[in-house]
Amino acid sequence: GMAFGYLGGALSAVPALANKGYLNPGTYTLSAPGGKDIGSFQVSATVPSPLNWTNRDQLTSIDRTKPLTVNWSNAASGSTVFIVGGGVDLPTNSTAFFLCVAPPGASSFTVPPVVLSNIPASRARRLQSPAALYVGEWSFGSPANIPANGVNFGSFTTAVVGGRTVTFQ
Repeated sequence: GMAFGYLGGALSAVPALANKGYLNPGTYTLSAPGGKDIGSFQVSATVPSPLNWTNRDQLTSIDRTKPLTVNWSNAASGSTVFIVGGGVDLPTNSTAFFLCVAPPGASSFTVPPVVLSNIPASRARRLQSPAALYVGEWSFGSPANIPANGVNFGSFTTAVVGGRTVTFQ
């Protein structure tokens, strides 16, 4: 079987109210005593300092017909920067999100209008159509493998994500 889990965080439906880190930067160790099917293990991974999303405050209203450029600095060496955005339209029960991954070493990424056009437009009553934009980094380039008997593939990796509420026009 496969399992996926996370430790120390969550993506809030209201990112403007969730600007609090769950784990401070540093090295964390994950260990388990093992059991009948899986052997014991201990593995460590490092949580980097958050990148600096330099145009976060300017991205409040996103025109779905124009390219969306996201800029950042101070991404951790070897990390992968990603942009996630989307929205929900409650009256029509429709949802659309996108995930874009920046090339290694980049400090900006432009999401094309063909991707943004699939996001539902925000309504005048914002509670009917919550929308958000997230920028983060994860250490997929160098995950810590879990060295346990009985595990074909297991890794321990970290992600640091910042978000904000937006409107899509």
